[in-house]
Amino acid sequence: MKSFTAVSVLATALAALAPGASAASCYGSATWGSVQEYQTTASAICRGSESYTGQSDCQRGPVGGQCCTQHEAWFKGTRGRRDYCWDAFNNIIAQCIQKEGRNGGEWTWSSGGLTQNYYLQSNRVCRSKRELQHNAINGVISEGAFNATSDATSVETEESK
Repeated sequence: MKSFTAVSVLATALAALAPGASAASCYGSATWGSVQEYQTTASAICRGSESYTGQSDCQRGPVGGQCCTQHEAWFKGTRGRRDYCWDAFNNIIAQCIQKEGRNGGEWTWSSGGLTQNYYLQSNRVCRSKRELQHNAINGVISEGAFNATSDATSVETEESK
C-alpha cells in the first residue's frame, strides 16, 4: 500500500505538470472494491484495450439473483495513443477513490491537437435469477445489468414479470 501511495502521489504531481492536463473529474457516491481491483481494471487499458469490464465479489442477490462489483475502464484518444495512461488512472484512483471515497472518475489530457480521455469506475450490479438463466442459455455474459445503488427496486419488478 505504501508503494502505491508514493507512486500515485508522484504520478499525480507529474500529471499536473503535463501540458493540457486536468485534475480528475470524480463521480459516484461510494467506493466499490479495493485499490488493487481498480488498478487491475486500469491495467487492461494501459496494455492496449479500448475498454474493459470485470466482476468481483459476486454474491447471491435478492430473489435468487446475483450481485457483483462491476469494474469498468475505457480509453478514447487521438490515434490510440496512451501517453498518460498510468498517470491518468493513478490520478483517478488517488483523487477520486482514495481521497474522496467516490466510485470513479475520468481524466482528460489535451495538447497540440491530441486528446486522451481515461475513465474508471466500479458499481454494485445485480441481475435477476430470470436474467441469469436467460444469459446462461444464450451465452450472454453481462448485458442487461442494472446498478444496485440506483435501481434496487427494479429486482422486485423484474422478478414479478
